[in-house]
Amino acid sequence: MDPSIEGTYSQEEVIKYIHIGLLCVQENPDDRPTMATIAFYLNSPSINLPSPLEPPYFKRSRNDENTTSNNELDNIGDSTNGITVTQFFPR
Repeated sequence: MDPSIEGTYSQEEVIKYIHIGLLCVQENPDDRPTMATIAFYLNSPSINLPSPLEPPYFKRSRNDENTTSNNELDNIGDSTNGITVTQFFPR
């Protein structure tokens, strides 16, 4: 946890929130929980959460990352569903 956060917190609760967050970012939308399921997870003190799948961006080997061309990086904002992502640069 961030040392600047004051007060006490349950480490188990923090891990649970991270776990739920990982379930919400699954590559396949059908693998993501619904909002009703998320609310159920958050309100259940002891529940066995399903295991999240490995994120797709970790599946590439380190050698593949090093061979990415600048042209490929320019196309990161392209999308198959018509939604684009704007690249932000620090000021």
